[in-house]
Amino acid sequence: MSWIRLDDQIFHHPKAEAAGPYAMYIFVACIGHCKRYRTGGFIADGALSTLVVGGTRIRQHCRILEKCKLLDPVKGGYRVRNYAAADLERGGVYRLRRP
Repeated sequence: MSWIRLDDQIFHHPKAEAAGPYAMYIFVACIGHCKRYRTGGFIADGALSTLVVGGTRIRQHCRILEKCKLLDPVKGGYRVRNYAAADLERGGVYRLRRP
């Protein structure tokens, strides 16, 4: 099981408020997908429909996340902006625990 770190004020950030609650739900699901499958921030087009149960208009909300500068379109899908800077994959947790 993977876990993600989120600031407890994420939904009050101006980008999140501009995106709206459903787009932010998809954004958090994108981060979870990246952590679970260790994609380094990449979400393949084919994975979009699997992010949320009963999700409709996912691509429309991804475009909103693009406009809000939370997702970047890349060949074959999307990339979570600044994922690598905040990512704790590949030994990052170990680095946090060591002085």
